[in-house]
Amino acid sequence: MILDDLEAKTFGGKWSLILRGNIVGKILLATITIDYKRLCLEKCTVESHLAAARLVVAIRRYELAHDGKMPENLQALVPAYLAAVPDDPFDGKPFRYSPEKKIVYSVGKNLIDDGGSVERVKPSGHYDPKDLVYALDKETDVKVQAATTAAYEKRSP
Repeated sequence: MILDDLEAKTFGGKWSLILRGNIVGKILLATITIDYKRLCLEKCTVESHLAAARLVVAIRRYELAHDGKMPENLQALVPAYLAAVPDDPFDGKPFRYSPEKKIVYSVGKNLIDDGGSVERVKPSGHYDPKDLVYALDKETDVKVQAATTAAYEKRSP
């Protein structure tokens, strides 16, 4: 009631315009505000790709030096092939390795160790693999790519 009286007596009834939020400012803020969560996830994904590339190269060098035998664990690569086993940028723990599956992997955006699964996290919408999987040989790479494609094609429209 007091505001209505004040508005009628001041600024020719334009008091409500002054008290309302600045719509232009709100629109501008919305367009330039950074999505920090998405930025951090993308940073972790890129760091994961780089660390995995280093691991794949180190494992391949180990294989060449040991008559085609893969290391039992990633610690076997230190210090001859790597200074240290790289940490998974998503959870801070060391990268995962499965010599049986011939893969190294990161837990990915869902932060759950799914054993190197390339299944999608969401049954519909954007495709996000459960784990970021990196193959250690061509045959495994073909299998990983086929599983990734199949998971992507299963998603709901």
